[in-house]
Amino acid sequence: DRPGFIGGQMAEVWEKYFDHYLDGKKLTRESVEKLAEPENVDGWIARNSVIKVEDGVLKLLDPDGGKRLTPFLANNRVEFDGPFQVSVELEKSITGDLGVSWREDGQKDFFSGKVTLAEETGIPLRFKGTVPSTNKVIHLRVLFPNGNAGIKSIEVISIDGKVVKRWGFQGSRK
Repeated sequence: DRPGFIGGQMAEVWEKYFDHYLDGKKLTRESVEKLAEPENVDGWIARNSVIKVEDGVLKLLDPDGGKRLTPFLANNRVEFDGPFQVSVELEKSITGDLGVSWREDGQKDFFSGKVTLAEETGIPLRFKGTVPSTNKVIHLRVLFPNGNAGIKSIEVISIDGKVVKRWGFQGSRK
């Protein structure tokens, strides 16, 4: 390549942009809408990684091998009154800390902080932590130390121990 020239594949949205505006390849409304909506599994979308469901397990895959940004799952289709607990069951062990961050109603960004999830005593591969918010939480992120993990389930549990919401990926497709 010549100096200053960046070769290789661009992000799909840029490829479509150049196809549409510069090359005259008109896009259909359906293809534009598909580009605007990130692919998700039961409301969870992957950031800095990709997801797929395989044998009832949500697979988080980092094609860059953790060289760039921290991979995480995000769900902005939630509404939970805090405080509450988050429990994540993994398919197999991972190296590093699992974490959760959240955004409260009225916040434009993630100001509340992060909670590290600890492995539950007597329940291998299940991690739990408390989100100490006293307000309505409208956005959750599950943070991974690297981008390769298998998630069997994610649960939101009230402080008195009742499961408020459970995402199991047995019947999910991606």
